[in-house]
Amino acid sequence: DDAQRDAWRPTTAFVRDQGVRIGIQLSHGGRKSSTGRSWDRVRGTVPVADGGWPVVGPSTVPYTGYAAPRELSTDEVRGIHRAFVAAGVRARDAGFEFVELHAAHGFLLHQFLSPLANTRDDEYGGSLHGRARLLLDVVRD
Repeated sequence: DDAQRDAWRPTTAFVRDQGVRIGIQLSHGGRKSSTGRSWDRVRGTVPVADGGWPVVGPSTVPYTGYAAPRELSTDEVRGIHRAFVAAGVRARDAGFEFVELHAAHGFLLHQFLSPLANTRDDEYGGSLHGRARLLLDVVRD
């Protein structure tokens, strides 16, 4: 959000003043969200009653050992696209010189790419072209 953008400005300015380039990674955990802290050795999804939150994904296919996600609606996928683009603009405005989109390790953008996690039959599923649509739209915009 804008408060985070503003809070990062002094840090990015300091790093650039040292002659170093600075970037940021943007991601969404999707069906692998709402997890415990790794140092507590908590595995799987933290229940809502214990401070977790409902997870979402391209489909209702759960990650092994995690809660089943709620399938995102087509409008929600478009909203995530807009949110990634807005985050990229804020990152630039905060002084970051590059953005890395985390589209691996089973996080949301990767989940859309995977035919195992993405069983959708709309414009964001099916063929590789459909499964890649969200990632490609974010990169393009």
